[in-house]
Amino acid sequence: MHRRVLFSANNGVGVVMYRPLSEALRGDARVKQFHTAYLGRHRRHDSGEASDLRAFFGAHGIYSGLRHYRLTRLLPVDLYVCANFSARLHPRFAKRSVQIFHGVSFKNYAIKPKALRYDRLFLPGPYHRRKFIESGLFQEGDERLKLIGLPKLDRLRDGSLDRRATLEGLGLDPSLPAVLYAPTGDAGNSLFRQGEQILAELSRLPVNLIVKPHDHADLDPHCAIDWNLRLREWTAERFAAVFDADVVPLLNAADLLVTDASSVAFEYTLLDRPIIFMDVPEILEGPSSDHFDLTTWGRKGGEIASDPAELRELVPALLADPTQKSEIRRQIAEDLFFEPGRATENAVKALYAEMQLEPPVSGAGGSAAAIAPSCRGKAARAAWVAVAAAVVLAVCFAFTRRDPAAADVLAAVETDAGGADCQDLGDPAIWIHPTDPEESLVLGAAEDGGLAVFDLSGRLLQCLDDVRISAVDVRAAVPVAGRLTSLVLCAETEHEQLVLYTLDDESRRVEELPDARFNLGVDPEEVCLYQSDAGGQLFAFVAGEDLMLEGRHFIEQYRIFERRTVPLGLELVRRLELGSNAEGLVADDLLGHLYVAEERVGIWRFSVDPRAGQQRVRVDSRGMLGELFHTVDGLTLCYGGEAGGYLIVSSPDADDFVVYRRLGNNELVGRFEIICGDDIDAVTRAGGIDLAVAPMGGRFMEGLFVSEDDQNDRGPSNFKLVPWQDILASLAVRS
Repeated sequence: MHRRVLFSANNGVGVVMYRPLSEALRGDARVKQFHTAYLGRHRRHDSGEASDLRAFFGAHGIYSGLRHYRLTRLLPVDLYVCANFSARLHPRFAKRSVQIFHGVSFKNYAIKPKALRYDRLFLPGPYHRRKFIESGLFQEGDERLKLIGLPKLDRLRDGSLDRRATLEGLGLDPSLPAVLYAPTGDAGNSLFRQGEQILAELSRLPVNLIVKPHDHADLDPHCAIDWNLRLREWTAERFAAVFDADVVPLLNAADLLVTDASSVAFEYTLLDRPIIFMDVPEILEGPSSDHFDLTTWGRKGGEIASDPAELRELVPALLADPTQKSEIRRQIAEDLFFEPGRATENAVKALYAEMQLEPPVSGAGGSAAAIAPSCRGKAARAAWVAVAAAVVLAVCFAFTRRDPAAADVLAAVETDAGGADCQDLGDPAIWIHPTDPEESLVLGAAEDGGLAVFDLSGRLLQCLDDVRISAVDVRAAVPVAGRLTSLVLCAETEHEQLVLYTLDDESRRVEELPDARFNLGVDPEEVCLYQSDAGGQLFAFVAGEDLMLEGRHFIEQYRIFERRTVPLGLELVRRLELGSNAEGLVADDLLGHLYVAEERVGIWRFSVDPRAGQQRVRVDSRGMLGELFHTVDGLTLCYGGEAGGYLIVSSPDADDFVVYRRLGNNELVGRFEIICGDDIDAVTRAGGIDLAVAPMGGRFMEGLFVSEDDQNDRGPSNFKLVPWQDILASLAVRS
């Protein structure tokens, strides 16, 4: 019987980390591999579609077993292997799961409760075992902690890399010493802050200069330079910029490393060559520095330069005497890396143990036959599967109902590309200007985690990309620090937090509130605000997978209140459990309802009263008993009018929107889709949506409906803006 193994990645480095293991398993016919990736940091960025997956994995020599991450979430597998902590990539039906880690930086981001979700941790070395035990997450002797090493670094010891070939392949002279500059990707890194000066100093030296930017080198709101573009345009002699995810050949080719707070510094200690750390106080003293361990090893294996001008003396001196701090580097390597050169062997042996399989017999002559299943048996099984599939299809066809026709509407405006920092938009939220509705705004979460702000012409006004967010909501007239203001709520995914902002009426600028980041018990995917029409109470609802309970999905309800010492505080008042992930949330401020779109189930209605507990009402469902024919995603609603308002849900698989009455039992009204016009393309795989009914001028005299277009024809996903009166007319209903 086959063993199913799923590998996942959320960037190229993730594939580099697991590729040696995948290659080792590839020849075993008993093991069937699958590969998935989430290529955008925003959850709605479906760059896991087949064409994108082929390009992404093809760059790493992987061409088969590719699956969209939404499919692998439900794929039963015997073993799940990853170098990330992404809850959205973690399959719900994995018998065993293994974490192999993304890197070995002194920042220690991996030492966190999320590690408890895995059945086994393949530790790089003794240091990480010690740190996990000191953290209290694991006890001494816990069998989940297994010393393995770092497989990707075996090439630094096994002689498979050729320094001359690497340098010549980059167009560099192998007879000259090579300096590798590889900064971290954190905001405040040395490339963002001192890049021009560092490159200028290194370019003056008689060395080959190789620059390897981090994957996030274009994501700093305080840096005016697009470094991916700048490095491609750099014209210095003896210079090469490398954007490949695999840094190992460059480490092998370099005679000296310049870095700041990247894990490459520790990886480079395996070669016992000189290291220079550019000082980055903004990172070392930043909000995440509580995790950092500068005491044990930190930057002790190299020299620290606080000014790029110091490089002109440090680099020649260290190249002339590379033995400085050699003893410390060897101690670091021994503590951080278990059995270097044998990590892949250790890991593969451990993977077979997890799968309860004997490793294949090495050597030629019959081993393949010993492990290959019978072709006759496979053919027989295939025949039975075909018969069963035919029966199932016949039954399904007999009972399938056709989707009712959807009315057609056209978008009047689409948002612009927004530059490099605010692309691939999802989860819109409309802010209505309190005195001039024509000055209203559309806010949205961008792929790379920022908050994008657009005017009603679709023009980008502001992009805050110093946080990675998945969802946003906004409410006006919220009391903050003694005055009424508009409050913006964002779900921050990197640290599993809620972040609160204010939106100024006059400047229309979004600013983060001080001391307004709050830890959560879930990995946040969706948020919404509820503001009581009667008592003025304000609640935040956050949906996501539990950080400690694997595969359990909750909606956390928080009360937002004013405090004396800081503007606002949060108090958890209720947790609602769902059977799967919630893709959309919206609250009815007047009726006190919370609507939840459970992707593959349907729409639920809860009371916003925390005392109501888990009680819920099914509004609509997928399948034979409901009016929903496909998965559901975003939710929005509007109030008032003769009809009392409407509730709308997006259906990505059908590319349409289902409309219900807001009052009573939420009677179905109809469906509409946003089709292709002369200048603006259709909405495809709609996700987040929002609706505001107010006279906003121009085409939006009666209101505005906004939808994410996940597969925008002209580039990354954007927002389509549709006049509300056009939707009402298409459905032949009243406002």
